[in-house]
Amino acid sequence: MKKQIRDLIIFALALLGLGIYCYKHIDHNRPQRQNISFVQLNKKIIPLQEVYAEQIPQAIYDGIANNGTYKEFLLGDKKQVVLITWNGCPYARAFRQALDQAFKNTNLKDFYKENVVEVPQSSSYSCHSDNFNCPQAWVMNHCAGGFCIINPQTQEAIVDKSQNARQILPLLASYMVWEKEPLFKAGNNVNN
Repeated sequence: MKKQIRDLIIFALALLGLGIYCYKHIDHNRPQRQNISFVQLNKKIIPLQEVYAEQIPQAIYDGIANNGTYKEFLLGDKKQVVLITWNGCPYARAFRQALDQAFKNTNLKDFYKENVVEVPQSSSYSCHSDNFNCPQAWVMNHCAGGFCIINPQTQEAIVDKSQNARQILPLLASYMVWEKEPLFKAGNNVNN
């Protein structure tokens, strides 16, 4: 009987220790993130895949001093469309062509600044810190392999990881008038 009680106490202490460990390692300041499954344009619902809205963590802005590369995408008055690409990738070429066509044939320049950054197929970055909290790391992790619409005024981004060039124009058209009103506030639905 004493052995069973001792084993029960050891088990309870192990569970308590595990609980404390898990609690201490949870990121309580995680940025808000929400999937966007559709946009509505001209009363038509357009389904989307692999698109989400996300708050850009304050730590990324604080990390500008560690590595300011790509800080221009996170600062300023105009929304930034960011495409990180390399020429050898077929879907990246399609993305770039669709993005160039969208900016050429519409008034998107009035609402966005187009940024196409060519990188080598294999590229690396450093924030000069242990936690990778700098603009370059955030932009590479979120905008490479797709594209981003970054709103510096609200410190939020729309991230499209679909590799589907047909989603570019509906997303850009849908978020043209997104200016200073944050997507993430009490009771606000991200889907238009």
